[in-house]
Amino acid sequence: MSHDASLELEMAVRRAFGRDAGRGTLLVANADYIDMGFGFAALTGAIAPFYVYASPEEQADISEFLQRYTELNGGRSKDHADLIRQAAKDLDKLIQKLKK
Repeated sequence: MSHDASLELEMAVRRAFGRDAGRGTLLVANADYIDMGFGFAALTGAIAPFYVYASPEEQADISEFLQRYTELNGGRSKDHADLIRQAAKDLDKLIQKLKK
């Protein structure tokens, strides 16, 4: 089910933002928002704070990560459930790597 995939991405985005995230993060960390075709925006919002302080090598990793998921820009979740699930897994892995 596509909404389940969107929920997986929502949770990954929330984990990326962490406990101290402001209320504005609730917009992009929302499965309904992702369902409407804003999965790429959710990924971008989650990774942006890390990009700012990343080394050039880490910025390259982030750019490569985002390139893999540009198809989620405007793509309905029902058409991209598998890609959304993979994005959630890859986001978790990338965030863990960047937090070290």
